[in-house]
Amino acid sequence: MTIKSRLSATRHGGASASVAITLAILGIGLAGSAVAFQGVLISQGLRLQKKAIHPYPERTLGSIPLQTRNWERIGTDRIESKEIEEVLGTSNYVSRLYVEKNPAQGAEPKAIDLHAAYYTGMIDTVPHVPEVCIVGAGMQMSDVSETVPLPVDTTRWTRDVDVPEELGEWYRTRTADGSGRVRLPRKPQGLEMRVSQFDLGNDRTLRAGYFFVANGDWVAHAHGVRLLSFRLQEEYAYYMKVQFSSTAYDSNEAFAVGAASLLDDLFGDLMLCTPDWVDVKTGVHPTVREDRASNDDS
Repeated sequence: MTIKSRLSATRHGGASASVAITLAILGIGLAGSAVAFQGVLISQGLRLQKKAIHPYPERTLGSIPLQTRNWERIGTDRIESKEIEEVLGTSNYVSRLYVEKNPAQGAEPKAIDLHAAYYTGMIDTVPHVPEVCIVGAGMQMSDVSETVPLPVDTTRWTRDVDVPEELGEWYRTRTADGSGRVRLPRKPQGLEMRVSQFDLGNDRTLRAGYFFVANGDWVAHAHGVRLLSFRLQEEYAYYMKVQFSSTAYDSNEAFAVGAASLLDDLFGDLMLCTPDWVDVKTGVHPTVREDRASNDDS
């Protein structure tokens, strides 16, 4: 029915028809405004909608090494049920227990549980973090969460001289098998993680700490993820949560040293499971991948 015919119907339908006409006209106006607004954003290089993006070649987090120079997996990876994966919001994750290969003389080997998860596209939920999920599972926090430095070994990095100057300073580190060097997140020297403590009883404390890599940057707070992934200028959005937990350490600082040791060995391999953001910003990725797919189909 056209607006003109609806006006005619109003003379016979009373107030209810008038309301319907008003809503119809308002709907047309709002739809037009939305289209126009979206057009203005695009013309200015701004995007509200974000596309999913994956590394090339595609690597899942479950592919990171089982053994490194200083750590090795113990047991098997934990695979969650479909119901838990739905709550987690992704099937691209790894949950794995690593143990020290060379503990201090006379000391028991320390174990650290690594959990990493990858998200991409329109990320509408707050990332799952220990102070929410573990407390939600019924465990009590024994102290206030704090952000602590991750004392990673920067001597293992090399400055990336192939990055355009306008993109800033970037570094590379080796993969665990030494086969290649991978770009780290931007400005990794100040890397931190958010640590929470949970009382297990019998004088045992679980420490859990995390940080996020998002669109080539990093952040130690959950609320900062959307600020990184959803910059209006970006066409794509992704983040990877990297989380450590352990009962083997008696302070947050000692826990950070242990987590940094494991991260030193795995950082390159973890970053292989994310898109190379310099390639994204310079147009190499995902264009190259899409071109290759087109060629394969021809």
